[in-house]
Amino acid sequence: MDDQDERLRQLIAAVCQHPDGSREWRKAMSRLLILIQGLPEFRKYSSIDCPDHFSRISHKL
Repeated sequence: MDDQDERLRQLIAAVCQHPDGSREWRKAMSRLLILIQGLPEFRKYSSIDCPDHFSRISHKL
């Protein structure tokens, strides 16, 4: 497992650890979304429908 995988796991755990909508949850979710958006795989498939999904998720933050 590389550093990026470990960081993703940590952020996912942080999101799951806090109640939905709490300040801590929003902070962890924001960091997770930023990391995911920077992944090469995301950029490769971003022309599909991913940005729309992320904007809907981000809107909840």
